[in-house]
Amino acid sequence: DLGAPGELATSAKAAVASGELEGPRVLAAGENIVMTGGHGHWFGREADGPDEVRKAAREQLKRGADVVKCMATGGVLTEGAVTGAPELTEAEIRALVDAASAKGVPTAAHAHGESVIKNAARAGITSIEHGMFMDKEAADLLVERGTYWVPTASAAHEIVEH
Repeated sequence: DLGAPGELATSAKAAVASGELEGPRVLAAGENIVMTGGHGHWFGREADGPDEVRKAAREQLKRGADVVKCMATGGVLTEGAVTGAPELTEAEIRALVDAASAKGVPTAAHAHGESVIKNAARAGITSIEHGMFMDKEAADLLVERGTYWVPTASAAHEIVEH
């Protein structure tokens, strides 16, 4: 699902690559970038405003992230979060994309709801993770921008159940 606390994923990647740990090739996302107190804050890198988000993305790249992911909306696993409520602005997402693109690294956004999905696509995000509550206009924008959609059916199940 892209994302792990601290340096868990990037350390595992390095250990496998060096032969210290036997395992499959690891493509690591590092820590998800989240607003302060936002969805997944307990395992993410909290950042507010474009400058902080850009710095957080660069930190993930420095650690060896193969993809940089943000939590653009609330989600089902964070108590008090509203699934689909905007948590990162288009400018913040664009800052993340700019930092990752400068290193040729793809980006991903956890996003539910048409407004934030559209913001992320306009900002140049590589993929939308989950993407529930998407309207046709948002879907058309994803196609127009070449943005991938990773529906993650398990997330939809959790939304229905909770």
